[in-house]
Amino acid sequence: MGILSTGLASDMRVLLSRQHVQISKAQIESSFSNFLRLIEKKDGDHTFVETDKNRFLYQSVDDFYVFIMTTLDSNVIEDLIVVKTLAEVIQNLVKPTMNEENIVNNIFDILFYMDELVSNGKRERLTYDQIKLYIDMDSHEEKMHNMIQDNKVKEEKERRKEIAAKLEKRKQLDHLFLDAQVQPVYSQPAAHVSPQLVHSQSPVHTSLYEQPKINLRANRGISSLNTLRSKEKEITKILDAEAPVVVQVLETCNGNLHLDGDVDVLNMQGEIVVTVFEEIAKSAALEMSDNPEIKFRYHPTVDKKLISKSKIEMQNELNLGQSLSIVKWRYKPSNEAFPLAVSCWPNTNAGETVVTIEINNISEIHFQSISFQILNSRFDDVTVNYNDGGEVNRNADSVNWVISNFEPNQISKFEFVTGGDLNNILPFTLFAQTPQSTSNIKITKCYNKSGGEDLVHVVKSQTSFSLTIGE
Repeated sequence: MGILSTGLASDMRVLLSRQHVQISKAQIESSFSNFLRLIEKKDGDHTFVETDKNRFLYQSVDDFYVFIMTTLDSNVIEDLIVVKTLAEVIQNLVKPTMNEENIVNNIFDILFYMDELVSNGKRERLTYDQIKLYIDMDSHEEKMHNMIQDNKVKEEKERRKEIAAKLEKRKQLDHLFLDAQVQPVYSQPAAHVSPQLVHSQSPVHTSLYEQPKINLRANRGISSLNTLRSKEKEITKILDAEAPVVVQVLETCNGNLHLDGDVDVLNMQGEIVVTVFEEIAKSAALEMSDNPEIKFRYHPTVDKKLISKSKIEMQNELNLGQSLSIVKWRYKPSNEAFPLAVSCWPNTNAGETVVTIEINNISEIHFQSISFQILNSRFDDVTVNYNDGGEVNRNADSVNWVISNFEPNQISKFEFVTGGDLNNILPFTLFAQTPQSTSNIKITKCYNKSGGEDLVHVVKSQTSFSLTIGE
């Protein structure tokens, strides 16, 4: 049968062995036990011992023995070559000193060399240098495996970096929201209200009232954004008694835009809020223009029988000085209905990204203010190259391009450069505010539901836009 096993032993025990043919564990243990007992009586560099069934050829290497176990009819000359080659393998692999610890550390390399030297019980005609070349030879499969593993590690690092960048952005936006400042400015309320205010649809400022100046920098997160809207509404509802009845038409538009300006999604929601300041106005009722594209929801105390006639009458009287939301609506406007054309043109070259922003008012709507927000983390420095039609405000976390009084058909441009990856400063955020109802909700009449006479009233409209760009 030839070579049955190869191995390495000390005076006391077999440290490792490799079986090259099928052989039972009991036979191996019995043969190794006989081998260890017989070598105690033998001396010399090259020698052999025999049992009834097997022959052991071995060579001493320092305090250890390299051995092979063969059948009695095996070719002794070839077996001696195997022993000599194995001794050379052990001397080259087990370094710097020959001891059990170093043998254990190199055990798999030794087994690989044994497998190359002996195959199916027969000696392969190979020298130590040839075996070393085969084992060290590059493997295409191994290279592919290593490349795949390296790519996985790289992708995981990139993924973690993106997560860290998103957390950094969220932290910045939360910080911006907490730093939001509200600076209302009011004039003294008038002692007398002119009858000319009857039926006045007044989206613009009057001498009796100045709209609160709100400096809000919103959070990208949904919860923080909802909180911001509620705070904005709360500030807007703080009104002086300009008339017995003050009606507010408040709308907010949220959505996403692509970098090239295409609208991804828009969501519009609004409400009509009524506040009364005199006893005669407690029974105030409204007539409003109808918009068949919008589905309205009414306060539970609104008389549902009169809704079809576009009349809003409360079954209970209104409380003085308390604002009440009587009508709400929510719908998805068409992409063409968005009043602004916003485009962002990034250009990456030589490790820098230049971004050109253009905002075009393609509607007849007058905007009080427009703010374009760019995150500016400690990793990505934003430098402004060009600014047309606005002013630039900086803080620790963002760069804000602010345009005041943006008129219809007006175009403004802004350009900046960042040394980092564009994805690190995306998404951009656009805030805009106009003293008009973009849904064309109009209050046509305010009257006393008891007597039917007209009531002096003021209508104030406001629409706020909050758009995420490039998310």
